Amino acid sequence: MSDGDRGGPSAAGADSTEVVVYWRPGCPFCSRLLRWIDRNQVPVERRNIWEDPDAAAAVRAITGGDETVPTVVIGAHLLVNPAPRALSAALHSHAPELLPAPEGDTGSQEQGWLRRLLP
Repeated sequence: MSDGDRGGPSAAGADSTEVVVYWRPGCPFCSRLLRWIDRNQVPVERRNIWEDPDAAAAVRAITGGDETVPTVVIGAHLLVNPAPRALSAALHSHAPELLPAPEGDTGSQEQGWLRRLLP
């Protein structure tokens, strides 16, 4: 599954806007997404599926049996192998409070801010 988006129950809880990123070492797609997350200072919980059997099981449950990473959970919103642009859009829609606002931003520049977040 690539750059997919799946609805349904969340591994992190339906009422939460917590962001969980399931990843594994050596995955170039994970590295790319985690660099974007770090650059944009998005607070996430990182779960390495090679070190955490529960994390690996959660990914298999989300993906229908595969260990496709990165897999991202934003509350009840699930993304399988999202590109940074897809994650940015999902955060904007489902957890905008997690996106850092530029200094002096009063909300009137929201669309410009989103464009700057998109790679």
